[in-house]
Amino acid sequence: MSQQINLFNPVFLKQKKAFSAVNMLQSIGIVCALQLALLAYGHFVLAKLESDAASGKTALDAKRAEFDRTLELFKPRQRNPALDVEIAQVQADIAALKRVEAVLNQGSLGNTQGYSGYFQAFARQNVSGLWLLGVSIIGAGVDMSVHGRAMQAALVPAYIQRLTGESVMSGISFADLQIERPSASVQAPVALPGVAATPASAGTAPFVEFRLQSRRIVVEKK
Repeated sequence: MSQQINLFNPVFLKQKKAFSAVNMLQSIGIVCALQLALLAYGHFVLAKLESDAASGKTALDAKRAEFDRTLELFKPRQRNPALDVEIAQVQADIAALKRVEAVLNQGSLGNTQGYSGYFQAFARQNVSGLWLLGVSIIGAGVDMSVHGRAMQAALVPAYIQRLTGESVMSGISFADLQIERPSASVQAPVALPGVAATPASAGTAPFVEFRLQSRRIVVEKK
């Protein structure tokens, strides 16, 4: 009978090392390289963030400066007392002008278009044998006086009737009429052809002198 003896002992086998010194050094090297890479990237990101922060601060400072300038430009100003006085004066002037306009619209000042219309009316109503020595117009036609002479006294009423027919004389009434024959010392006018002079007595002029005084009738507007 034979017997086999196993002389193999696993203990005596050469054990294979999973982590050798070389592998450990390589691993440490890789870890250090990764750390260095991460550190460099962190520095890069930090630098970029610092640059962005500086740019943002510059832009913010510019906006604040612009905002301060805008506030300085549009800040409320103190009210000027002199301006209040000027405004009150302008308002008073406007009120005065409105009162003047109301008076003119009421017609209480008479004809406010000037005197040219009156003198045109006198020029149109030219009566042969009658001439004017002077015309006085006061207060834009409110009061009017006419001084003239005529070869015959009968020419004066006819002249007044024709004169009051002018549109510019509307509302004017000649309330006072004086006709007199001056003395012979007054220079006589040159006799006009076709106009007979009124016979004059001794010591009087061959013409009459008249004065008209008007009175405007003011019609109140309701």
